[in-house]
Amino acid sequence: MNQLEQKQLIKLAEHYFQSNHYQLAKDVLKIIINTDPSNSKANELLAYIYENQGDRSASYRLLELACTKDDCSPEALYYLGSAQLEKSLYDEASITLQKSIKKAGVFFEALHDLGTAYGQLGKIQEALLCYEDCLKLNQGSHELHYNIARCLDDLKRYDEALTHYDRAIELKPDYASAWYNKGVTLHDLKRYDEALTHYDRAIELKPDFFDSHWNKALTCLVLEDFENGWNFFDYRWKKIDADHYRHYEFRELETLENIAEKNILVSHEQGLGDTIQFFRYIPKLIELGAHVTFKTQKPLLNLLSHQIECVTTCEIENNSQFDFQVPLLTLPKLFKTNITNIPPSIDLKINNNEILKWRNQLNLSKDKLNIGLAVSGSPIHKNDLNRSMPLEYFSSLFHFGKFFLIQKQINNLDKEVLSQHKEVIFLGDEINDFVDTASIIQNMDLIISVDTSLIHLAGTLNKESFLMLPWCPEWRWFLDKAESPWYPSIAIYRQKSPGDWDSVVAQIKTALEKNLD
Repeated sequence: MNQLEQKQLIKLAEHYFQSNHYQLAKDVLKIIINTDPSNSKANELLAYIYENQGDRSASYRLLELACTKDDCSPEALYYLGSAQLEKSLYDEASITLQKSIKKAGVFFEALHDLGTAYGQLGKIQEALLCYEDCLKLNQGSHELHYNIARCLDDLKRYDEALTHYDRAIELKPDYASAWYNKGVTLHDLKRYDEALTHYDRAIELKPDFFDSHWNKALTCLVLEDFENGWNFFDYRWKKIDADHYRHYEFRELETLENIAEKNILVSHEQGLGDTIQFFRYIPKLIELGAHVTFKTQKPLLNLLSHQIECVTTCEIENNSQFDFQVPLLTLPKLFKTNITNIPPSIDLKINNNEILKWRNQLNLSKDKLNIGLAVSGSPIHKNDLNRSMPLEYFSSLFHFGKFFLIQKQINNLDKEVLSQHKEVIFLGDEINDFVDTASIIQNMDLIISVDTSLIHLAGTLNKESFLMLPWCPEWRWFLDKAESPWYPSIAIYRQKSPGDWDSVVAQIKTALEKNLD
């Protein structure tokens, strides 16, 4: 079959395809493919037919085959790239979409999807450049303005992000995601009342928008509106990327009435710091006569075991029976917690031999303050970019004492700073569990930390501590307070503007100078 005959058959297949006569189109295309199995145009058109018939797997395979040929169309590359994007094959999608754009020259859809692929790869600047090029081609796409706003959010260019959210909403007034994410941006700017209004609008447009309910909880709690905050807090189990709800095979505890002599399973949730903070509620259940089993994370097991009269474990046997189960962070709601009745933290008992072992190991200073420091937490924490700070910010304060870096992980930039400051001791490689961390804390004169589990443990141990917070804090630290109602021994130092760690370090410097006086 010569090329002219192939082109004539392709035109015939296209006619059948456009007339929705898919089987006739398939029959014609298979004639071509039997002679030329890698014919790009035939495989591309056959892919579209299978896509229209709902066979996406076959369509994807045919697009892959079509795009192996140099003469494939930019449209085939675009559809393959979009399919790779849907399959979360972001590297492959970015390469395929770049090829499509190179062939087509100007191709809004491919450029837009390339921006999305870059965004998923964390290449925010590259994504924004793609979207800005798209804007030159089409300023009337609500989705484009929304995606630009999301990039600007990631870059902390909040005011610009709001402008694009507003444009997206202007173009599509019922765009629930734009209302919601604009609310998130307003929350990050500490414009909380406006954030709540936008969350409510998103919920009005889409009642099952569970992330909007969840973020409304966080905003209410930071404003000390506990009644609404705790009620909306239950949406944590329904939001996108929600934790798995554990032990639903047992009846959930919904009231504190008549729980005497009942066997209750309390399960940890969220992070290690949350467990340390809310562990204080378990004795309150015991005071009501309940028999409590507390399931905690393995790194905390040695620390929390035998602290109170309950079973503490990290594994529940298959044959276990409980009258009720309750997630740990539901207890503040059940106990109707507000700013005036936060229970005191547990008086943790640390073995003196462990404290003495670390005292001998640490080589503590006798004439300077021994200061425990943490500048970053787990890099996989969703808010780590905001809550962590570079160690370099602290280099001007190292003369105030002997510093011990009490954190398990350290990034390469901080390692470089450590190599230039031998007076700072990194303890991460020597810490096995939270008993070690607690023993180290007990040997310090002061703890200085960003918002990680270390500060919760230091506060629980009633150790004098300085907490360094970003501009928009986690709800538990509330607004503008210099002290924490959860931990009386903690003094709070807050950024004066987004990303402004310099002001925090300046406040810490002043506090250390007073301490030395």
